[in-house]
Amino acid sequence: SELGALPRLSYMDLYANPLTGTLPLELGALTSLIVTGLHNIQMTGSLPSELGALTRLTHLDIHNNQLTGSLPSELGALTSLYYISFYRNQFTGSMPSELGALTGLWKMLVCDNANLCGDIPAGVTPDAYSGRCSTATGGTLLGSACPSASPTVLPSASPTTMYGSTSPSSLPHVSVPTPTSLAGDYPLKENWFRKRDVAREKAFPQKHAWSRKQAKQEADQQQAN
Repeated sequence: SELGALPRLSYMDLYANPLTGTLPLELGALTSLIVTGLHNIQMTGSLPSELGALTRLTHLDIHNNQLTGSLPSELGALTSLYYISFYRNQFTGSMPSELGALTGLWKMLVCDNANLCGDIPAGVTPDAYSGRCSTATGGTLLGSACPSASPTVLPSASPTTMYGSTSPSSLPHVSVPTPTSLAGDYPLKENWFRKRDVAREKAFPQKHAWSRKQAKQEADQQQAN
């Protein structure tokens, strides 16, 4: 909860740290955040709706955790986002239509959430969307219809006298949704690293300017020798 006392924090990367528990609600108080990396931590619980207050956020990476529940509609308020990744979690339900407000997205990674379903939000361009998933993970692919809230009761079939089984012709026809074409390997992330570096330089311009100056001085010194 002490994180809420850092309102000027602009860059937070806790990648692959041995942290446990849930994401604190106080994250919503870090309104200066530009880059947030909370991936490969194995955090549990739901994604706090308070994240919708981080309107300066350009990069949100929470992939490879154990987060559950539905995606909060408040994420649609993060209109500065150009990268969001929440694949390899356990999110359920449909994609919030509010994500269609994220028209500046460069990449959205959502696959490997077995029970996440529904249409790609209107406003998210195909180039920004990446739902290609490994076929070995199973689950419902994004882009397919969400299951009905009320389960369908199948009619009873008339049994036959052969082995006490049910006649195939009397079985009800169950239609299976046609899979989407969102199959294959994970997208390459070369450009992602370039975008991440740009965000870091925006967050710490003085530090990066000093690094470039130091690198130039070292190169000039090597040439002189």
